[in-house]
Amino acid sequence: MVDEIGRFLEEDCRWPTFAELDRVLYRDHDLQGEVLLSLPKDIVDIVPAPENGLVTPEARVALTVTGLRASGRGRRVLTTFLMVVRQAADLEHTWEPQPGHADDGPVLSAAEVARFNQVGRNGREDLFTKVGALLDVEPWGGCLIPGSTGPDWSFKIGRGVRPFRAVPDIDTYLKLRPATAPGEAAAAPDPLPPWWVALPAVCALVAIFIPAYLNWGLLQASALVLLIPTSIQSWRWRRICGRWRDLHVILYGLLALLSAVCFLVPSLPKII
Repeated sequence: MVDEIGRFLEEDCRWPTFAELDRVLYRDHDLQGEVLLSLPKDIVDIVPAPENGLVTPEARVALTVTGLRASGRGRRVLTTFLMVVRQAADLEHTWEPQPGHADDGPVLSAAEVARFNQVGRNGREDLFTKVGALLDVEPWGGCLIPGSTGPDWSFKIGRGVRPFRAVPDIDTYLKLRPATAPGEAAAAPDPLPPWWVALPAVCALVAIFIPAYLNWGLLQASALVLLIPTSIQSWRWRRICGRWRDLHVILYGLLALLSAVCFLVPSLPKII
């Protein structure tokens, strides 16, 4: 899933919309787009943010630095991103506002980055378009100036860039950046009613008293306690992923099946 988002950036130099990504995930992986909501919050950025577990078709789905690195793509994009952030931090450090304009901030453009770092023209347009897309996602202290899109972006630099002066690598950047991104994805909605959460605990309490009354053994009682939550979790992951061939669904399903067998086998002689 993360790889598919990274592929959009790598091949199309842009982030996909939710509708585009949903189509690819369903066509190629038999997954529903809503599975995005189960990803960690520091990997995917969705704008506008989901509401009540719903994502608008035109929402932009982007990877953060963490997500792009996890996808195995965009190594040069990440290197250039870090170069831009360092230059922005240096610019903010030395910038002097004009008299009467103390609230203004410095502006860093793609052309200035290319000139200062002597970036050649070969492949620069695609590279800077991708870097601009990543800069617009990350909370590094800059804000995209409206209208400056594609390879000719410009960012207004704020005080938030100061921690990144001379940042040596991506690992250090990730330690210094704010914990959440501006368009942070919403937590995955639980497709089960709230009262289902208490059901395993209720079954566990019942299983303590019923064995003595029905002459259940320890195996049957333990199997019942395990059967209910594993069945619920298998169904829950089926609802989230939209398919049965998911590792979570299979593992919980196998545990539920094993629990059911352990629960029923001791009763077979009495039934027969």
